[in-house]
Amino acid sequence: MTHLELFAGIGGIREWYSMPVKTFTKEHRERMSIAAKARCARSLPKGTFKWIPFCSKETLESDYVTSGMSQVEIAEKYGVSQKVVWLAMKKYDIPRRPRIKRNQYGPNNDSWVGDSASYPTSHARVKYVRGRAKDHGCCRCGLKDKSKWYDWANLTGNYPDPFDYAPMCRKCHRAFDKSRRGGAACQ
Repeated sequence: MTHLELFAGIGGIREWYSMPVKTFTKEHRERMSIAAKARCARSLPKGTFKWIPFCSKETLESDYVTSGMSQVEIAEKYGVSQKVVWLAMKKYDIPRRPRIKRNQYGPNNDSWVGDSASYPTSHARVKYVRGRAKDHGCCRCGLKDKSKWYDWANLTGNYPDPFDYAPMCRKCHRAFDKSRRGGAACQ
């Protein structure tokens, strides 16, 4: 008994083997990825898969380890899917990095709002770029006592610019905000 006779009652088996093979033009084959060409060859029995490497182990290691590219970036470079890259790394015994987000600061972050950031977000940016105000000390009175409160005081009202802030103790910050309309600046 052949496999066709065994599965004759299951729809689609006989039809699949009797379907005409689709022919592709030369231009179409040039645009196809290696994996797509392998799928369209139909030279293998159904249920088997022959893995065709898209690049050498050294090239893949260089891209992934040395260059720091992600699997998705490598897949885009070679015109294959991320799953093909993952399979190649598994076959070549290349250890995978843990899945972490890279460089999510500034415009690289999906939630970046640019200059329309809120007041607390602007102050958080200053803290990220310049550090804590307590580590700098007060720029007006020169106080550097770590037990006191220090704030980043905005100098001109340009809140999105992290370099438009000066570290001040709480007392000097309040005095500066009161006299701000007069144009007093940090020295």
